Amino acid sequence: MATITWNYEWVLWVSAWCYALHITEEYFFNWKDWAEKIIGLKGSWQDFFLLNSCAMVMTIACASIGWHCPLLALSMTAVWGVNAIFFHIGPTIVTRVWSPGTFTATVLYLPCVALVYWGAHRDGVLTPVALWGSIGLGFILMFGLVLSVKFAKKLHQETT
Repeated sequence: MATITWNYEWVLWVSAWCYALHITEEYFFNWKDWAEKIIGLKGSWQDFFLLNSCAMVMTIACASIGWHCPLLALSMTAVWGVNAIFFHIGPTIVTRVWSPGTFTATVLYLPCVALVYWGAHRDGVLTPVALWGSIGLGFILMFGLVLSVKFAKKLHQETT
Protein backbone atom coordinates (compact mmCIF):
# COMPACT_ATOMS: atom_id res chain seq x y z
CA MET A 1 0.00 0.00 0.00
CA ALA A 2 1.36 3.41 -1.00
CA THR A 3 1.74 6.05 1.61
CA ILE A 4 0.80 9.64 0.96
CA THR A 5 3.42 12.17 1.92
CA TRP A 6 1.99 15.46 3.11
CA ASN A 7 3.84 18.63 2.16
CA TYR A 8 3.18 22.34 1.99
CA GLU A 9 3.48 22.75 -1.76
CA TRP A 10 -0.27 23.49 -1.86
CA VAL A 11 0.40 26.95 -0.35
CA LEU A 12 1.64 28.05 -3.78
CA TRP A 13 -1.95 27.70 -5.02
CA VAL A 14 -3.14 29.88 -2.13
CA SER A 15 -0.80 32.52 -3.54
CA ALA A 16 -2.61 32.34 -6.89
CA TRP A 17 -5.98 32.88 -5.20
CA CYS A 18 -4.61 35.82 -3.21
CA TYR A 19 -3.36 37.34 -6.45
CA ALA A 20 -6.77 36.93 -8.09
CA LEU A 21 -8.44 38.71 -5.16
CA HIS A 22 -5.78 41.42 -5.20
CA ILE A 23 -6.21 42.34 -8.86
CA THR A 24 -9.98 42.33 -8.34
CA GLU A 25 -9.56 44.92 -5.58
CA GLU A 26 -7.23 46.98 -7.77
CA TYR A 27 -9.70 46.94 -10.63
CA PHE A 28 -12.84 47.77 -8.65
CA PHE A 29 -11.15 50.56 -6.70
CA ASN A 30 -9.41 51.99 -9.79
CA TRP A 31 -5.74 51.40 -9.11
CA LYS A 32 -4.93 52.63 -12.62
CA ASP A 33 -6.09 56.19 -11.89
CA TRP A 34 -4.41 56.17 -8.47
CA ALA A 35 -1.12 55.04 -10.04
CA GLU A 36 -1.31 57.78 -12.65
CA LYS A 37 -2.20 60.58 -10.22
CA ILE A 38 -0.07 59.59 -7.25
CA ILE A 39 3.04 57.81 -8.57
CA GLY A 40 3.00 58.96 -12.21
CA LEU A 41 2.64 55.48 -13.70
CA LYS A 42 0.58 55.98 -16.83
CA GLY A 43 -1.03 52.96 -18.38
CA SER A 44 -4.32 51.88 -19.87
CA TRP A 45 -6.77 49.29 -18.63
CA GLN A 46 -5.55 47.21 -21.55
CA ASP A 47 -2.02 47.35 -20.04
CA PHE A 48 -3.46 46.45 -16.64
CA PHE A 49 -5.27 43.38 -17.97
CA LEU A 50 -2.38 42.28 -20.18
CA LEU A 51 0.23 42.50 -17.43
CA ASN A 52 -2.00 40.90 -14.82
CA SER A 53 -2.93 38.10 -17.22
CA CYS A 54 0.76 37.41 -17.84
CA ALA A 55 1.45 37.54 -14.11
CA MET A 56 -1.42 35.12 -13.41
CA VAL A 57 -0.09 32.67 -15.99
CA MET A 58 3.35 32.95 -14.37
CA THR A 59 1.80 32.42 -10.92
CA ILE A 60 -0.01 29.29 -12.07
CA ALA A 61 3.17 28.04 -13.76
CA CYS A 62 5.14 28.61 -10.55
CA ALA A 63 2.52 26.78 -8.50
CA SER A 64 2.61 23.92 -11.01
CA ILE A 65 6.41 23.72 -10.85
CA GLY A 66 6.19 23.58 -7.08
CA TRP A 67 9.06 22.24 -5.09
CA HIS A 68 10.65 20.66 -8.19
CA CYS A 69 12.35 24.05 -8.62
CA PRO A 70 11.80 26.10 -5.46
CA LEU A 71 13.69 29.15 -6.75
CA LEU A 72 11.20 29.54 -9.60
CA ALA A 73 8.18 28.44 -7.58
CA LEU A 74 8.90 31.04 -4.91
CA SER A 75 9.69 33.85 -7.34
CA MET A 76 6.08 34.93 -7.90
CA THR A 77 5.45 34.78 -4.17
CA ALA A 78 8.38 37.17 -3.80
CA VAL A 79 6.73 39.41 -6.42
CA TRP A 80 3.67 39.66 -4.17
CA GLY A 81 5.83 40.68 -1.23
CA VAL A 82 7.59 43.33 -3.30
CA ASN A 83 4.24 44.49 -4.67
CA ALA A 84 2.71 44.76 -1.21
CA ILE A 85 5.60 46.69 0.33
CA PHE A 86 6.82 48.89 -2.54
CA PHE A 87 3.65 49.46 -4.56
CA HIS A 88 0.92 49.58 -1.94
CA ILE A 89 1.89 49.88 1.72
CA GLY A 90 4.95 52.11 1.17
CA PRO A 91 3.29 54.54 -1.24
CA THR A 92 0.19 54.72 0.98
CA ILE A 93 2.35 55.67 3.97
CA VAL A 94 4.55 58.12 2.03
CA THR A 95 1.75 59.86 0.09
CA ARG A 96 -0.93 59.47 2.75
CA VAL A 97 -3.31 58.52 -0.05
CA TRP A 98 -4.86 55.04 0.11
CA SER A 99 -3.66 52.82 -2.72
CA PRO A 100 -6.30 50.50 -4.17
CA GLY A 101 -4.91 47.05 -3.46
CA THR A 102 -3.44 47.92 -0.06
CA PHE A 103 -6.11 45.97 1.81
CA THR A 104 -5.41 42.66 0.03
CA ALA A 105 -1.66 43.40 -0.05
CA THR A 106 -1.68 43.73 3.73
CA VAL A 107 -4.30 41.17 4.74
CA LEU A 108 -3.60 38.52 2.09
CA TYR A 109 -0.21 39.02 0.44
CA LEU A 110 2.01 39.46 3.47
CA PRO A 111 0.57 36.48 5.41
CA CYS A 112 0.57 34.40 2.21
CA VAL A 113 4.21 35.24 1.48
CA ALA A 114 5.12 34.22 5.02
CA LEU A 115 3.07 31.01 4.70
CA VAL A 116 4.64 30.02 1.37
CA TYR A 117 8.21 30.58 2.57
CA TRP A 118 7.42 28.84 5.86
CA GLY A 119 5.98 25.89 3.90
CA ALA A 120 9.11 25.73 1.75
CA HIS A 121 11.20 25.75 4.93
CA ARG A 122 9.09 23.01 6.55
CA ASP A 123 9.46 20.84 3.45
CA GLY A 124 13.22 21.36 3.40
CA VAL A 125 13.36 23.10 0.00
CA LEU A 126 14.13 26.63 1.21
CA THR A 127 17.85 26.64 0.55
CA PRO A 128 19.79 29.91 0.61
CA VAL A 129 19.81 29.84 -3.22
CA ALA A 130 16.04 29.35 -3.35
CA LEU A 131 15.45 32.07 -0.74
CA TRP A 132 17.71 34.81 -2.07
CA GLY A 133 17.34 33.78 -5.72
CA SER A 134 13.54 33.95 -5.54
CA ILE A 135 13.64 37.31 -3.74
CA GLY A 136 16.05 38.71 -6.33
CA LEU A 137 13.95 37.34 -9.16
CA GLY A 138 10.83 38.73 -7.48
CA PHE A 139 12.34 42.24 -7.47
CA ILE A 140 13.41 41.89 -11.11
CA LEU A 141 9.98 40.65 -12.20
CA MET A 142 7.98 43.27 -10.28
CA PHE A 143 10.09 46.23 -11.30
CA GLY A 144 10.40 44.77 -14.81
CA LEU A 145 6.62 44.79 -15.15
CA VAL A 146 6.46 48.45 -14.14
CA LEU A 147 9.34 49.42 -16.40
CA SER A 148 7.73 47.54 -19.29
CA VAL A 149 4.65 49.77 -18.99
CA LYS A 150 6.81 52.90 -18.95
CA PHE A 151 8.98 51.65 -21.83
CA ALA A 152 6.00 50.56 -23.93
CA LYS A 153 4.36 53.99 -23.54
CA LYS A 154 7.59 55.76 -24.47
CA LEU A 155 8.12 53.48 -27.46
CA HIS A 156 4.53 54.06 -28.59
CA GLN A 157 4.97 57.85 -28.33
CA GLU A 158 8.15 57.74 -30.41
CA THR A 159 6.51 55.74 -33.19
CA THR A 160 3.45 57.97 -33.51
